[in-house]
Amino acid sequence: MSLPSPIEIRHDIASSAAFRLTLRFAAVFVLCLLVLNLALGAATRWYVERSARDAVMELSAEIRAAFDHGGASAIADFAAAEAAEFADDGLLFGHQSADGVLLAGNLAISEPAIGWITFTPEGIDEDEALWLRSVRLRDGSWLNVAAESEIYHDIGELMLAGAVWTVAIALPLALLSGALLSRAVLARLAPIAETADGVREGALSRRAPLAGTGDEFDGLAGNINAMLERIETLTRNLRNVSVGIAHDLRTPLARIRNRLVELRDGTLDEAEKDRASAGALAQIDAVLTTFDALLKIGQIEADAQRKGFEMMKLSDLIEELAEIYEPVAAEQGKRLAARLGTEVELFGNRALLAQMISNLLENAIEHTPEGTTIIMSLDSEGPERRLVIEDDGPGIPADQSGRVFERFYRPEHSRNTAGNGLGLSLVKSICSLHGFGLNLADAGPGARFEITV
Repeated sequence: MSLPSPIEIRHDIASSAAFRLTLRFAAVFVLCLLVLNLALGAATRWYVERSARDAVMELSAEIRAAFDHGGASAIADFAAAEAAEFADDGLLFGHQSADGVLLAGNLAISEPAIGWITFTPEGIDEDEALWLRSVRLRDGSWLNVAAESEIYHDIGELMLAGAVWTVAIALPLALLSGALLSRAVLARLAPIAETADGVREGALSRRAPLAGTGDEFDGLAGNINAMLERIETLTRNLRNVSVGIAHDLRTPLARIRNRLVELRDGTLDEAEKDRASAGALAQIDAVLTTFDALLKIGQIEADAQRKGFEMMKLSDLIEELAEIYEPVAAEQGKRLAARLGTEVELFGNRALLAQMISNLLENAIEHTPEGTTIIMSLDSEGPERRLVIEDDGPGIPADQSGRVFERFYRPEHSRNTAGNGLGLSLVKSICSLHGFGLNLADAGPGARFEITV
């Protein structure tokens, strides 16, 4: 079956996700700028109009006060004295009679009415209209006060110009930013994509390069590398398991076949038949034991045994196992001692932990000569609690110590002893399930297994 085609990373900037995202954010940013420009412009225009109308109201009040105090002549005197200041403030006023004759000032309208109007004098553009307020005085004359609205309309033009310039400047900058960002993103993703392509073609040892910046891309590359490391390890283990099964099971299966052939041919007497049957059963039991160990390792690595976790005292378990294995070691001329320097309570699967310690003890008992001393200790050093099983036997050669936890691996000096090479693999799986640290060191002489719990 052919592999599915990989999803290629596009290297053209315009179609990259980073570029499209930049354009989207740029559009939102430009829209926000336009809304802000509109809001500021509207607020400014409102403030300008309100200020102008307040100035008109204030000037109207002053002129009315002058009229109440001195009559029409007082308005004329006021206009003569304050005309220049009115002009600087953009204000106009006029005092006209009931029949429309201008008495003072420079502003007259044909049909005055009480209240506010927008007034455009003849010859003036609409954007220069006046905000005008007319008041009728007690002698029937009219007082007209107005403020220029040119700045109000200028602000509107500035708002429009600001919107145009915002779009004209922001969009090219957004395109440039998107291109630069896309280029940077593609430059960081390209090596990761090349690594994935290489792994897909079978180069499991390839790893994604790290830039050393500690950013999200380095985090992604690190996670991918950890995943590839795990995949490579599992693949290597699978290969080793296949080779181990073929190597370690071929011989017992061949023997079983030979026994069955002998039984079929009828060339054996009754005693020989019994021995052949017993030998075949023993070989089948060994094969089943091997498959049971493989099945248990698979269940442990799949976390299927985590449901049996509970709070337990590791020190009590060590004492029990020491009592069980002490006579076993003594039968083979070896000495087993337990040294418990502290009481340790932890959350774990008691049956699996018993299996782990038993495998290490059996490994030390089976693969060391007579007179060997095996010591099992449990100590606390600061926050760390350490279980150590060591012996003073021949130890494990340094060039083989890194492989003893592989499935079916057996050192050369252990080839002629019973076993299937899965005991220490099971120990490693149980440690991984519980989150324990596992280390093999040289006891000088002998082997020293350290488990940090």
